[in-house]
Amino acid sequence: KTTGELANEVLYADDRPVNGLQTGKNYKDGKLTSYDCYADGFRKASLNEPDDIENRAQNSDATAQTLLGQFYFECGYYDESRKVLNHPIIQLRPEALYLQARMYMLGKGEPLDRQKSIDLMFKAAEGGYVLAQKQVGLLYTRDQ
Repeated sequence: KTTGELANEVLYADDRPVNGLQTGKNYKDGKLTSYDCYADGFRKASLNEPDDIENRAQNSDATAQTLLGQFYFECGYYDESRKVLNHPIIQLRPEALYLQARMYMLGKGEPLDRQKSIDLMFKAAEGGYVLAQKQVGLLYTRDQ
């Protein structure tokens, strides 16, 4: 049996709500199966098997660290995302480079730095990450 609950908690940073995001937890047979964050009633991000992902991330699993960093970023936990994504084991993963580029571009979790963002986006694109390749393509289109 699958159940869910919308927690009455709001994600906070510096004692202020982060984009008014609410968190939700889903259970199956009493086990936490996913952790979600919502904005305006729509799911913004979801982390499946969060306990497993967090355990694997703590044991230096690069895929789990990337997933955790992405979830933190999408849910507004920018400082936590930065900490996870700056771990040496995943710094060169294209997905992590793409998320770091977004942080620098938006000034979220990292200082606003357009050039650093572009440099990281190019590295992510060269690593084969499709979303980064799309962004690099858009940069070329805008400059023409």
